[in-house]
Amino acid sequence: MDATAADWITAGFIAVLAIFTLALAVVTGRYVEQTRLMVDEMRATREESRLARELSVLPKLAIDMETIAGMFMGLKLTNVGQGPALELQLTITFEPVEGGSLPPDVRPWRAKVLARDEWLRFVPPRDQQGELLDVPFLGQAYRTITVKGRMHDALGHEHEVDERVDDLAGLHEMTSGAMVLVEKDHVRDELRELRKSFDKAVKRLFRARRKAQEPEESEFEQEKWW
Repeated sequence: MDATAADWITAGFIAVLAIFTLALAVVTGRYVEQTRLMVDEMRATREESRLARELSVLPKLAIDMETIAGMFMGLKLTNVGQGPALELQLTITFEPVEGGSLPPDVRPWRAKVLARDEWLRFVPPRDQQGELLDVPFLGQAYRTITVKGRMHDALGHEHEVDERVDDLAGLHEMTSGAMVLVEKDHVRDELRELRKSFDKAVKRLFRARRKAQEPEESEFEQEKWW
């Protein structure tokens, strides 16, 4: 074999090797890119799972005003979140109006747990004689209620609490009709219980009537009606 043929064979071998190397580089690059995409997707899925888990146990406190016995308007604290609130350390403050005669009513409050949908009601401040302020005077003496502090969720994460109710006087005017609704709830519950009792009595009367009309029924049939 002469030198020219050997040179051609060598050059061909080098060319094939170069093409093979290039193809291998392309395949490796695609593999690396696919691996990176898979890692990014797994990371995003893991992050979504973490956020979903945190949201599933996230507590959320909400405050509102609610009438007590139709005379007083107290603070209602409700956990409206998805999970229990743990290790609550809160400060409830009734801030007086400017130039008012009553001082701020500051109440530190601690609790181990406030379950989901659980609520607590706090009585209004007292006047200078130690009597609870009723609905009209509460809005005249105090303008704002704040609830501040911190709590933990079931995963041990700490959350800040900063809730407030402004313009108590205006809130009373807007919710004055709700006072009647609160009282009506008790009547509705009593009517519901009376209806249940009435339905039970009607069923018993119907069964007794059927039993009297069909005395020949077997013991099994009588038990079936009862």
